[in-house]
Amino acid sequence: MITIKVNISSTDHYLETYENDPINLTYQYSDIEKIQSAVGSFSQTFRIPATDANMSAFGDYTNSNNQGFNAKVKSSAIIFSDTIPILRGFIQLKQTYIVNGRHSEYELVFFGEAVDLARTLGDKKLADLDLSIIDHPVNYANVISSWAGTLKSGDIRYGLIGKRNYDNNGAGVEISASNPLYAGDFTPCLRVKSLVQKIFTDNNLILDSDFITNDLNDYYVPLFNGKMLPDGTTSNLDQDFFVGLVSGSTVVAYSGINDRHFMTGWSEASPFFDNGNNIASNQFTSPINAQIQFHFNVLLEHTSNTATAPYSTDRSFRIELHDTTDNVLVGNTPPQTISVGSSVEINDTIIVQVEQGHTYEVAILVVGGIASGTMTITSSGLLANTSTFWRVVNVIETDGSSVNQLYGQTLDTAGNCPDIKQIDFLTSLQKMFNLVFVPDPLIENKITIKTYEDYTSAGTIKDWSDYLDQSKDIVIKPTTDLQKKNYEWSYKADKDYLNEIYAEQGDGVYGHYLIEDGDNDFATGEIKIEPELGAFPLAPIGGTNILIHKAIGENGQLVTDPLCKVVLWGGLITEAGLVVYNDATTSNVTETQYPYIGHYSTPEATVGSTDLNYGEEIPAHEILGNPINNLYHTYWANYVNQLYSTEARIMECSMYLTSREIHDFEFSDRIWIKDSYWRVNKIQYPATEKALSKVTLIKILADVRECAQIPVSISAFGVTFANADGTTTINPSQTCCEFYGYVYIGTKCYFKGIRNPRPLNTVGKKPLRLNKAEIDGEVLATGDNITAPFGSSGIVTGKDITLGNDSINVLVTGENHLVGDFKNLLVSGSNVNAFVSGRHHGGGAPTGTSKGLAQSGEITFIYDGAYDRAQTVEMLIDGIPNNRLTIPDNTSMTVEMHWTVCTVNPASGALENAYGGNLVDLWYKEGSTAENVNGIRTLLENQRQGGLGASTIQVTVDTTTDTSQHRLTTVNRGTNTRNTRIVCVMRYTMTSL
Repeated sequence: MITIKVNISSTDHYLETYENDPINLTYQYSDIEKIQSAVGSFSQTFRIPATDANMSAFGDYTNSNNQGFNAKVKSSAIIFSDTIPILRGFIQLKQTYIVNGRHSEYELVFFGEAVDLARTLGDKKLADLDLSIIDHPVNYANVISSWAGTLKSGDIRYGLIGKRNYDNNGAGVEISASNPLYAGDFTPCLRVKSLVQKIFTDNNLILDSDFITNDLNDYYVPLFNGKMLPDGTTSNLDQDFFVGLVSGSTVVAYSGINDRHFMTGWSEASPFFDNGNNIASNQFTSPINAQIQFHFNVLLEHTSNTATAPYSTDRSFRIELHDTTDNVLVGNTPPQTISVGSSVEINDTIIVQVEQGHTYEVAILVVGGIASGTMTITSSGLLANTSTFWRVVNVIETDGSSVNQLYGQTLDTAGNCPDIKQIDFLTSLQKMFNLVFVPDPLIENKITIKTYEDYTSAGTIKDWSDYLDQSKDIVIKPTTDLQKKNYEWSYKADKDYLNEIYAEQGDGVYGHYLIEDGDNDFATGEIKIEPELGAFPLAPIGGTNILIHKAIGENGQLVTDPLCKVVLWGGLITEAGLVVYNDATTSNVTETQYPYIGHYSTPEATVGSTDLNYGEEIPAHEILGNPINNLYHTYWANYVNQLYSTEARIMECSMYLTSREIHDFEFSDRIWIKDSYWRVNKIQYPATEKALSKVTLIKILADVRECAQIPVSISAFGVTFANADGTTTINPSQTCCEFYGYVYIGTKCYFKGIRNPRPLNTVGKKPLRLNKAEIDGEVLATGDNITAPFGSSGIVTGKDITLGNDSINVLVTGENHLVGDFKNLLVSGSNVNAFVSGRHHGGGAPTGTSKGLAQSGEITFIYDGAYDRAQTVEMLIDGIPNNRLTIPDNTSMTVEMHWTVCTVNPASGALENAYGGNLVDLWYKEGSTAENVNGIRTLLENQRQGGLGASTIQVTVDTTTDTSQHRLTTVNRGTNTRNTRIVCVMRYTMTSL
């Protein structure tokens, strides 16, 4: 018997149902898959009589004056079958019926308790969470504590995101002693699990998830929402500025004692900024009454002075700040003495009490002396790693509160959260990790979160074979109707320049993964799994190996509306280069490590590393190998393979299921039917009658490997793969090698590396990416401007290197090389014209130098066969038919030929005679015509063993058969009739015009 308990206005009511009227319930897997959906398992509409018990719950709804039941509000309910709860959820009153003037029936629909987080969370954003427990002072000590994992128990880590251009030779302001990083320059990152837990607790939800609480300890969200510096709880950014001189130098004349020059040319253009637009006409207009600490750095050269002996030409200079509203000096730096021809960097701070509305201007005062002279103010370049700038360091308002953005403020954790809804953040995690959200059947608002793999592997084995009604049609069909033509996993496109460049140069967003199902002729449409998050590509700070995400546009401007990111904390990486201001000691600290955050778990990622990209990517920095543990391979591959396997099946059948089976059922259960395991996708259960349920199931397959071999490690000898039985091989199939993003050369698999391992020194310089536009061959390429067309193969490192269509098995290093259509080439140095198979080395300055300017190398000629008396044979390069030497036009080449000859005893097959010698000649081309100095020459005998007589071999250089070639031939002048092998290694030195 069916009973429905419903809670209305905190009162439980037990509804009476018709004994024989059907209440058909539908259970579906999408209940736990689509967490933003308001629809879960459900019933068809059904009617209940207007009995006294039911009217006590709903009232006389036919009476428009009835104020009892509110049909717009969910009423929680449970359906029982013979006291066994079979579905928890809520009911909705659809309508009522009047028969013969009397209220007769209510029509209801029952909805299962889906994870309706969208309704619960609404439009609330991460910034709406109460994260005040995480708030803390932004200072050097806390930054260092976060690196050690002791700040807020590791819930906060400070990483470095490039919100300014730190690449000095790209017109940026480089990190240095005169321009250190302050605590506020680092970006606080909040642990993902802490965010998820706070979303649940703030919305009266109960979280049950080992995955969230245990597996995501090193996963963080950067608290960056487009502001240059982190907001404090009482922050005011309007007064914050950082202006500088951006180009050239200014020569300023001075005369007499205490000559003052007001500085001009201050710019707020990137990498500088002016948050409140308070800099105008080289003056700062204060928006507040406060005490401000200004930081000045001025590059100054004392260019000339007219003083003569006995008077000194030295002069002292100081930086001053003037209140131009009241025309008074409000602060200055100590004077520094500079000799004529010398340069100085005046780097100091001044603390000034500023008044709202007053204007302030910077001046340089020449102190002492009566003679005239000149000084030069330079934007950058006089001293390494410096520039001329003026910035706000600290602000103390009149009430004593610090609103400094560089250090000292109390971090407003929620206020610095990225701009994303709480529901969108949860669904983004679902799309990253293929999560299922399972409502607890007994505890309201409790939700279990698991990965698909964990959820399905934990299911109970149940045998439903006896419940199958074999008298009804049992439909077995392929999964092709569920498949789409294209599946794509991708982050959303973001606006920083690296993300934009990858989108332009590649075929999608950085780190995306695309499956194109070419095997299913009937598949149509596409599915895109796209979290509301941005990708997080990294690049080095120019001149260092410090990897950061650069949140700037092509022209160095800050991206003010960045997408939320999820990153991995990779710990402290040993690398010098960070100069950080310690606000406690008011001194700089040169750090020997930097805090790494990125999509790889380690900067030099390898096969076993973790990767938060979906697919293999070519980063703008050096890695050792493609991590197998990316999002797709780890969380999605088995799910997809089970659906796309040729063995995949769907079963539609009828079963006799009781309320006990329905009560105990979970979508993770492994259902045994006859000879296979199946997983339930949908059940249509007639709750009020003993009738057949319609069940749809998907066959569970044994683990479907994406490829027969999976990469497990990498070395200089290639990538090692594991077979299904656990054995390893360094000779995988080409299919598996290329499936995981590697390059197949010969019988081995290699990592193709990056196109630009050097630092991206300038804003807007594009990280070259391996793609079909430039690398079509099977080439392991590292460097800039490498062209490898289809058909080429080998390893190339360097820059400005072009291979031919048939440059096969080549090893090329250096720069400015042209490699022809030849096999087995070794090229090094610079400016090589690899015009033939062999070894070639070039010299000369690479820029603008013609190829072949100063080149040397070795070429091997071989003949193997009959060699009778007076027989002439041709020596061919590598013994390959028709492989003859064609040197470049207008080339002079000195050749030194080293010969070895042996004959074979036909009876024993052993070496019988040996002969060695050498020749020297000059080969050249005037225009395109081949010439040589020596004609027919007898090989100069060095050593001889056996029956080959002296002067047996004569060498001829044939330039007449083909006037563009030097054909090398030999004539047997002895009595030999044995099969003979002749090898000539020709060492050459050449120059070409």
